[in-house]
Amino acid sequence: MPCRLFRETRPLPPSITATDQRPDIVIWSKMVKRVILIELTIPSEDNIADAEFRKKDKYSGLADACRSASWDTHLWTIEVGVRRFVAGSFRKCLKMLDVPNPTISRTQSAASKTSLRCSYSIYLARNLPDWKPLELLTDGLAAKTAHDGHRDGTSRAMDCEPSLSCDDVTLDTRDSVVGSSLPEHP
Repeated sequence: MPCRLFRETRPLPPSITATDQRPDIVIWSKMVKRVILIELTIPSEDNIADAEFRKKDKYSGLADACRSASWDTHLWTIEVGVRRFVAGSFRKCLKMLDVPNPTISRTQSAASKTSLRCSYSIYLARNLPDWKPLELLTDGLAAKTAHDGHRDGTSRAMDCEPSLSCDDVTLDTRDSVVGSSLPEHP
């Protein structure tokens, strides 16, 4: 299913619910009245369970508000540890979005490496008086993953431009998107 990527200041369209909260990724379909909220957390490996609990607690009110507005709502917290550990929630979320296994594996690897590289970058800068923005610390796996084919043999390339348009599904993210499709049944 094609989708549109955009970046706006509003967290959700008013037709779903009014909120100031802004999950990392929001996917919705007006046609089937389904909204998927995804929140990424990069905790210490020792705190993954606590981080998952905190994020679910933080966004449970938003999920309830969406359900009260008659939207089929799914809240996913995904965790990638600062030392490369990728929690099972990451794979489960991508499976729910119908992302094929090879793409999931590459995406997990890219997220793991990026988390470690960013953590190391922060560690190296710990004594610097000023933080200077660095180039994205990735090896290009995320870009390759965004253009992979799906199970049905089609390619759904996402160029991560704000104006990529579609029929029914809308994808909103603060950072970048790997690419996915909205399943008919969760």
